[in-house]
Amino acid sequence: MPNVDEAAQLIALDWGTTHARSYLLAAGHDAPRLLDQRHGDGILSVAADDPDRDGSFNAILGSMVADWLQGDPGLPMIACGMVGAAQGWREASYQPLPTPLAAGSGLTTVDTHYGRLPIIGGVKKSQPNADVIRGEETQLAGLVPELDPGQATLVVMPGTHTKWARVHDGVLLDFDTAMSGELFSLLADQSMIGRAGAPAAPDQDWRVGFDWGLDRAEIKDSLAFAAFVIRSSVLDRQLPATQVRDAISGLLIGAEVADRAAKADLTQMPIVLVGGTSLTERYVRALARYGAEASIAPDDVTVRGLWRSAAGAGLID
Repeated sequence: MPNVDEAAQLIALDWGTTHARSYLLAAGHDAPRLLDQRHGDGILSVAADDPDRDGSFNAILGSMVADWLQGDPGLPMIACGMVGAAQGWREASYQPLPTPLAAGSGLTTVDTHYGRLPIIGGVKKSQPNADVIRGEETQLAGLVPELDPGQATLVVMPGTHTKWARVHDGVLLDFDTAMSGELFSLLADQSMIGRAGAPAAPDQDWRVGFDWGLDRAEIKDSLAFAAFVIRSSVLDRQLPATQVRDAISGLLIGAEVADRAAKADLTQMPIVLVGGTSLTERYVRALARYGAEASIAPDDVTVRGLWRSAAGAGLID
């Protein structure tokens, strides 16, 4: 059991679809100090027809926080992520744009066996296209102190559904979602294009196949046409089968970045990437095709966002 003593001030939970993480936090100099952490099941582990959904969610919560609360039962808690979705424990309503980040509004509170659990709501927009985020708003809240004040920053959050968000002085102004990650999984693992591929060699440079895909994206064919060219190029011996997955990645990310570059001059605004190295380095490479540079966010922005959101809600000083 960790040495939590009087320093512990908050239990923060990032509760997603397939897994959950809990963090025991104390105040730090520039960011909250992590004292301990736990892992738990995501919301999909609780069936929609479970006759005791509250009991099942309480059991997951207990596995992540019970021992911490034994020594300090008054510790406040806060959560973000899919636990607040319609399929989660309680639905935390979406907030409209523009949305102040970490303002403490839009919380939905669940009375649990372990105390009150406020859940941070997502954000939605209806015009010009409907779109939603849930969980990323907390990452953005954690990133705000790192952003240049007085100007808008483009924050790119690669993943299954990549978010392109515009933040200005702590306010989320707009965002769009690209399904590049999910499309990659479908094309690489479940299509005839992916079946044309072969496992990459151990020492293979991912940039070769990725750049091939970026080149295809710059031709600006419809994605439906461009994707099939990958398979055809393998059959015509123009693309090694071992480079198929990287080529698909380059095509999809390249098309995504090309779309954004056609709508705005990416060289005229700060760009920050939020995510793991394996994805962010690909976006850095694709952005460079358009003369744009990007910085990388700290890897603990979710924890920072949960802390700032708790402060905004008055849960901690």
